[in-house]
Amino acid sequence: MTWFQVHLSCRCLVGELASTDPAAGKHIKAAVLIGSLIAANLAALLLKRRNGVYRRLCEAEDRDEDTDGIPDTYQHP
Repeated sequence: MTWFQVHLSCRCLVGELASTDPAAGKHIKAAVLIGSLIAANLAALLLKRRNGVYRRLCEAEDRDEDTDGIPDTYQHP
């Protein structure tokens, strides 16, 4: 069982316990699933953006335009 399954199961259980209407159980489960999918997609977008920023930083740090074997970041002008 993954952490996502545990999290989703707990959210559905809490939602069902909070509702007094048994017919609302399906709506609660759907809302929990949709909310979890939205959160996962948002996290994926943020991670993709963060990885792009770090990739550009790494490329700038490793740049060696004078090809002397020492990255330009570590050389003083």
